[in-house]
Amino acid sequence: MTLAIYNIRKLRVTDLYQLNKMYDSLLENTKRFFHPGFLGYNSINASWALSQLAMAASSSMMLKKLLVNIYPSAAFLAIVSIDNDGKIVGFAYIKRKRRNLSECHGEIGICVIDGYQGRHIGSKMMDYLLELAKIEDFQKVCLTVMVDNLNAEKLYENYGFKKVRLVPQGDSWHGKKFDYFEMSLNLT
Repeated sequence: MTLAIYNIRKLRVTDLYQLNKMYDSLLENTKRFFHPGFLGYNSINASWALSQLAMAASSSMMLKKLLVNIYPSAAFLAIVSIDNDGKIVGFAYIKRKRRNLSECHGEIGICVIDGYQGRHIGSKMMDYLLELAKIEDFQKVCLTVMVDNLNAEKLYENYGFKKVRLVPQGDSWHGKKFDYFEMSLNLT
């Protein structure tokens, strides 16, 4: 039996095809917990296309700096987790929310594919993502987590995220409404 090693690195433009295929392969309940609206070939629209361009631009240091200066909320810090066979098994990102002279906020999303959850991939991605956030001078990061996604909630709490508020029926998936928590973490 081969020991599984997961390489976590910044997203490359060449990863986008496989990343979207990975998202499409997720089970419906996993998608219910993680549906950022800019992944998967089953949801192609104008917003999806713009997000794909923003992720591609954000994967280049020079283009990301330009994007941050022109349209800051379009910039991504995105990472992937790759298994021994070169398959993307996890994806995480911070998307800028707003920026002014005193603060820089980002929204976090994280997903590990079905069959790979419970292997500490999410924790390793969170470690790397939070280090990138500090390098990029984010003072505060936020996220949302469905109230019934107990494993993710526990992961976030282990990193110091605090619940800010409960949003009753604030998210929807296939016509059904779901409650979620907003959580935040100060990085300063």
